[in-house]
Amino acid sequence: MFAFARTVRRVIVLFLFGPALASLGAKKKPVRQDTHEIWNTIGGSSLSPDGVWLAHKHSPVVGNGAIVVRNAKLSTEWKKLVP
Repeated sequence: MFAFARTVRRVIVLFLFGPALASLGAKKKPVRQDTHEIWNTIGGSSLSPDGVWLAHKHSPVVGNGAIVVRNAKLSTEWKKLVP
């Protein structure tokens, strides 16, 4: 019975940490200019006191940004482009 429990523990540990350990040896790809240009940032976020409304500025690296207002209850979103 003790050997079975130890085996189960080992399987669980490998299942949980196996992917993380496997990715340690993976080579990282360099960041190229075309990859960098598709990045976006979110800044100036604000949440209403009741937690229903969220507003933030969505800014791409290249191009115009947008002010985004979201209603969390209705899952609706409004965007206004800004330079």
